[in-house]
Amino acid sequence: MLWKSYHGELKRTTSPQHGLIGASHKIVALDKKCSDSEHIAHEFRIKKISTISIDDEVLHEVHKFPFPVQQMLINEICAVEGRLKKGKLAPGLALPSCYCLFFHRYLLLCRHIFHENMYGTTKLLIPDVWKKFQQMFD
Repeated sequence: MLWKSYHGELKRTTSPQHGLIGASHKIVALDKKCSDSEHIAHEFRIKKISTISIDDEVLHEVHKFPFPVQQMLINEICAVEGRLKKGKLAPGLALPSCYCLFFHRYLLLCRHIFHENMYGTTKLLIPDVWKKFQQMFD
C-alpha cells in the first residue's frame, strides 16, 4: 500500500517537462518525505517521556500511551500540584470519569482523576481502568 501511494505521489508531482534531473530531485524529496513520516509514526508509538517527581507505577502506565498522549497526561499529573497549592481538596470522584472539559474533549484521565487517586479516598486508577484508557489507542 505504501508503495502504491509512493508511486502515485511521484506521478502527481513530476511531469515530462522536468526532464531526468527534475524527476530525480522529486524522487529524492519524496524519499525524504516517506522516511520522515515513517520516523514520526515509529516515535508516535515507541518514544517514552521522561520526567521526575512522578510515581514509577504511574509513569509505567503512562508509557503505554502514544507519545503525544503521554505529554498530555504528564501535564495533567503536574497540574495536581497547582491544585494543591491553591488549597483545593480532592474532588471526591467515585468513578474514573469527570465533568471537566479536558476529560470530555480528549476522553483521557484528567487532573481531577489523578488528584482523587493520589490524595483522595478512592483509588480510581486500578489496572482495569488504565487498560480501558490505553485500549482506545490500539
